[in-house]
Amino acid sequence: MAQIPFARAFSVGVCAMVCLSTQAWGAEEEDRIQDKNVTIISAKSTADGKSQVHKEIVEECIVSIPDASDLAATTNAHTRYLKDINGEAGDDRYVKTYTAAVTINYLIRQKELLIITTNSVAGREPVIKEVERTVKKSETIVSDPEDGDLFAGNSPRRYYYGTKEAAEKDARARALIWLKQHRDVICP
Repeated sequence: MAQIPFARAFSVGVCAMVCLSTQAWGAEEEDRIQDKNVTIISAKSTADGKSQVHKEIVEECIVSIPDASDLAATTNAHTRYLKDINGEAGDDRYVKTYTAAVTINYLIRQKELLIITTNSVAGREPVIKEVERTVKKSETIVSDPEDGDLFAGNSPRRYYYGTKEAAEKDARARALIWLKQHRDVICP
């Protein structure tokens, strides 16, 4: 039979006594605890009389949106030094490249729910108001150079628009898609 050192045997014995006494104490404690079904809400309250306003958008729709024929693109030209233009080795030169953007301005109508609460000792109920407002918004649609007709470099290959018309056409096409996607949320 193997001999257990005194220190290990002592610690095992002490652990057994502590575990047994903890179980006995836990049984006594259970008899004194009653389930009260109490809900505790962690909240902080100050009775300083200040009001707090919380806004929540309940409904939103587009009041007016421009017609597709009214879209006009703004074009920017940039001069860039490109290497290996359109895959031609040694064709390195300055080239004028273009980007275009279409800005869509439209109006939306929002219905907001305003909830105004006041911190007071008396405990007033919150004031709830529904407010309707009209807001101007704008969206800028930019041409994507990945659809460009000109490229430079081999790895990574970068695309550009070599003509003003191609950049404008791409920006207008993207703006038309945006208009089609948002026609469904026009106010009745």
